[in-house]
Amino acid sequence: MDVQQIDPKELEIDPINERTENVGPEKGDDSIEESIREQGIIQPPVARVDGDEYKIVVGQRRTLAAQNVGIESMPVIVMDWDDSDALAASVTENVDAFRKSVSRTDR
Repeated sequence: MDVQQIDPKELEIDPINERTENVGPEKGDDSIEESIREQGIIQPPVARVDGDEYKIVVGQRRTLAAQNVGIESMPVIVMDWDDSDALAASVTENVDAFRKSVSRTDR
């Protein structure tokens, strides 16, 4: 595990991420974008390296929000994960969300 400061524009969402619907940052008074604009990234997303790219496995909403608000650098935890490890992390991350607001397609 390695924590690096990375420009959000250099991050891509890993296609192995199981959640594909309702993943954009929320809008409104308590939006994740507003939180990031005011406080920055509190909990770093988790990425893996694929070739020369960083692919976000956990924290895609935070990453997309950071890209939208235009911050220049954010902490990212970089893991040495294969597809199986990445999928397991994605499922684990979304367990609570699946009980609440995850679409039927993703569920």
